[in-house]
Amino acid sequence: MSATDATTERNEFVDFWNEILVPKVVTYRYILVGGLSHHSDKIFPTLEVRPGNKVVDVGCGFGDTAIQLAQRVAPNGSVLGIDCCEAFLDFGRKDAQIRDARNVEFVEADVQT
Repeated sequence: MSATDATTERNEFVDFWNEILVPKVVTYRYILVGGLSHHSDKIFPTLEVRPGNKVVDVGCGFGDTAIQLAQRVAPNGSVLGIDCCEAFLDFGRKDAQIRDARNVEFVEADVQT
């Protein structure tokens, strides 16, 4: 099965995220992405991720870290961003297109299943 064939087996937690939390988190996306990036800025340089690597970002949310990783592993590496919330992934796909990050793919899936 390819990454694009993955399906999300819905459970109560995935439903809760999609139905209750997604609308709230999207409203405050600018705070979350902007605020949390300060923490990532400290850790990101220490990651042993190099050009040509294949990376999986589990629980990628809006995809900002996946896109940053995609730029780091370019030109021959790739990133797979996985999240159980399609609404978050839509932001990641749009941002990846804007930033010309062609080596990142976003898939809706629940990593627990």
